[in-house]
Amino acid sequence: MGTEKGSGVALCWSGGEDSALAPWTPRRAGSEPAALITTITERYDRISMHGVRRSALHKLGSMRCVAIGNGNNDASILEEAALGIAVIGPEGASAAALAAADLTCTSVLDALDLLTEPRVLAATLHS
Repeated sequence: MGTEKGSGVALCWSGGEDSALAPWTPRRAGSEPAALITTITERYDRISMHGVRRSALHKLGSMRCVAIGNGNNDASILEEAALGIAVIGPEGASAAALAAADLTCTSVLDALDLLTEPRVLAATLHS
């Protein structure tokens, strides 16, 4: 039984022990999570829940990360990530975030839905 990449499952990743166990269930069923989702605080430059530093994400490899954001503070991670998605919500989005992103969505839920639809995402990014 091979591991299928991008099974359409996105997991919230806080950097804690539960997050280490979360990918185990889909992997045991023979599929790999499509994405790990986390948030980083602007003030401390760490993952919100467990204080894991941004540098730990760099060790995972920026080219394995997806970033979603809309503010000036999100621009650097939107640019670093393999895929940067700027969200233009009711409050708008900063020019820096839009310039750094690979694509835009009108809601976080739309952005997350794209991660579960690799064909749609590929079509959107096709050059």
